[in-house]
Amino acid sequence: MQLLPGKLVALFDVRLQQWPMIEYMANAKANGMKQAYRMLAKVKAGTTLVLADLGYFSFRWFDELTDLG
Repeated sequence: MQLLPGKLVALFDVRLQQWPMIEYMANAKANGMKQAYRMLAKVKAGTTLVLADLGYFSFRWFDELTDLG
């Protein structure tokens, strides 16, 4: 656990090839869902490709993404 430096929650714009938002979380074992929702609120519905690791795997998360369009 001492070797884990933290983790990033980020939003990447594929068209512009830029990172408009990157948030660093010092606790590598913390849940980044709140940050992910905050970032999704800043993008237009229907124009987003969500790429997430298995830490975000949840049917509730998928249902909410579907509801957001």
